[in-house]
Amino acid sequence: MKRVITYIIICVAWAIGARAESVMMIGDSHVAGKTYPHTVDSLLSCRVDSCRFNYFGINGASFATFCKPENLDSIYAYRPDILLVHLGTNDSYCRRFNQETFLQNLTTFYQSVHDSLPEVKMVFVTPFVNKFKRTIRTKKKRRRTVWDVNQNTRTCSELIGRFCDEHPSDTRLVDHNATHGMEFLSNGLIFRDFVHLTVPGYILLGTQVVEELINLPNLFSVTAEQ
Repeated sequence: MKRVITYIIICVAWAIGARAESVMMIGDSHVAGKTYPHTVDSLLSCRVDSCRFNYFGINGASFATFCKPENLDSIYAYRPDILLVHLGTNDSYCRRFNQETFLQNLTTFYQSVHDSLPEVKMVFVTPFVNKFKRTIRTKKKRRRTVWDVNQNTRTCSELIGRFCDEHPSDTRLVDHNATHGMEFLSNGLIFRDFVHLTVPGYILLGTQVVEELINLPNLFSVTAEQ
């Protein structure tokens, strides 16, 4: 009898595990900083039935960074059902944003993941607005630091959006730049480097992203009742 009960428990555990959707978030320092992905993990566990979550962030990462074999292997090893991709900040943080190079790196990344994990759903989260620092000279020849809004984040986000439109079968878009792009700057939720967020800022970012993920059609198999 004990063997039968043990067997039933194993079967039930296997069935639950088999239904669990695996979600992996990858990205740059926003993800590596932990607060943002931990918020996403916590909220998804409340909103999605049987969800397994993991994340992998690299400081200074761009799409080119995740085209490297060792970083792609980290994605393949987890074999996610859903891959959340929060990249674009470092790609667009430059005075002369090369759109062609960016699209090449984005395409290479997408194709590499698609070839190895053809069933994975890729969700691209666009970067929020940040600022550039530059130094100017005053009339008295003194140096002064000024901060300019980085318009490249909008261009980068538009390119990601078009790419998703061209690959509708296995990509989704959370265009955070369009919906909440200036919110962190306007509400003082960005760090003094004008690139990273404060802890409350990252918690808000995670909350906003999860809400948009839940509203994406046919992304999760089962969502919990609210």
